[in-house]
Amino acid sequence: MGLRGRFYVLELAAAGVPEVLGVFTLREEHQSYPGRLHGGISTAILDETIGRAITIADPGV
Repeated sequence: MGLRGRFYVLELAAAGVPEVLGVFTLREEHQSYPGRLHGGISTAILDETIGRAITIADPGV
């Protein structure tokens, strides 16, 4: 039931800040209500994306 997310580091943005792209395939078991992503899942995606962005900007973290 995992999200099997894939992360990609994109070219530096205009401000010189790296960008991270996360791609996830969400399935029915990730819903809270029909057609709605469960809040815990969206929070986990956000947490993982932020963590990866921080380690790109500062690998020693």
